[in-house]
Amino acid sequence: MQALKGKSVLILFGTWCHDSEREVPRFLKLADASGVRLRQLQLVAVGLDKKDPAGLAQQYNLLYTPTIIVMDNEQELYRMIERPKGPLALDLQQGLQRAQE
Repeated sequence: MQALKGKSVLILFGTWCHDSEREVPRFLKLADASGVRLRQLQLVAVGLDKKDPAGLAQQYNLLYTPTIIVMDNEQELYRMIERPKGPLALDLQQGLQRAQE
């Protein structure tokens, strides 16, 4: 989770989505337990049509929920869609490492 230090995170999720019900609380608990300081954390709930009033879901081409997008200075570094490939913290770390290569 330390790889997220100083980064912005946008989480697009659906309250109706079982993957969101599992992954969003898991992410929030990990971020809290790690003590990592994010630049910004934005949670955006979308409807069944995968749209939100502010248009962020469309702006970020949301296809599946949840989608966790890690950004640095408005540049997307990594996107986790629906579920991690392994442990969430490891998935985020490896994704960010690949982005920096």
